[in-house]
Amino acid sequence: MSVRAVHSLFVLFACVLCGTANAQAQSYPWRPIRMVIPFPGGGATDATARLFGQLLGTSFGQNIVADNRPGATGSIGAMEVFRANPDGHTILYSSSSFGLAPLLYKKPPYDPIGDFAHVQLTVAQPMVLVVNPQFPAKTLPEFIKHARANPKTINYGSSGSGGINHLTGAEFASRFGLQLSHVPYKGGAPALIDVVAGQIQMLFAPTGELLSYMQTQRVRWIAIAWPTRSTLLPDVPTFTEVLGQEYPGIGVWHGVMVPKGTSAAVISRLNAELTRAAAIPDVRQKLLAQGNVMLGGSPDEFVKYLQGEVARWGKVVKALELKPLD
Repeated sequence: MSVRAVHSLFVLFACVLCGTANAQAQSYPWRPIRMVIPFPGGGATDATARLFGQLLGTSFGQNIVADNRPGATGSIGAMEVFRANPDGHTILYSSSSFGLAPLLYKKPPYDPIGDFAHVQLTVAQPMVLVVNPQFPAKTLPEFIKHARANPKTINYGSSGSGGINHLTGAEFASRFGLQLSHVPYKGGAPALIDVVAGQIQMLFAPTGELLSYMQTQRVRWIAIAWPTRSTLLPDVPTFTEVLGQEYPGIGVWHGVMVPKGTSAAVISRLNAELTRAAAIPDVRQKLLAQGNVMLGGSPDEFVKYLQGEVARWGKVVKALELKPLD
């Protein structure tokens, strides 16, 4: 067979593959989609996941079946999707714990970068440093000065060891040379209640959890750990502007993943529909009103962001010498 003939066959084969991929994208989905949510129903991630699921269902003309699979810091739900057929009909809607959970285990259940295909970051809830209203410091510089002058007297709460609240507080303390005491709780709500009661002095928590407490002045804000101010909390300054130096954004992000091996055409279709859903004015306004920041972007941008998160928090987990989970 001549070189020209081989080249012609190669071009024909490539065209067939391209046509197959396009046809798959156009016909996808051809049955209901299972959206695995690795948290209990009723929480912030569950509510946002179901909103996006409803919008995807309308766009696709197929039912999006929400399947809550809580447990093991989100790992049970993640593994459900890891083992699923990579045809786009099982998707994972998870949050920051997706990248954090493997850092906490002796034998990580999955690799958040290599074991999944990444579709899109959807939203994030920036973390805000709040204190009991009677706490003497009212600004971030005053807080740092007070903490340095009174080592080991300030307690900060979290939703549990190794969670985003804990790691954010630990990184903050390390960055400024503060000796703060960590108090883990079984969830963010009881930690926040104890800040209000004065049992602990401070807490890092996402905007959505804090809105009602801040509006009723049950807690007092210090600063928001995000590159820009929140539209819902315009009076809360960012760490960067108060300190006069760049401070990396910290938030509870949400994102959509699918099993590794899912076709690029299906991932592209999912990404496009998520982008379209987030651009609907009423939807966008509802998400912003819950304290979210809109993210979006490409699958490659999601991977790059997740790589940064894993590297960043991996260093914090190592520095804390957290006892790994079995």
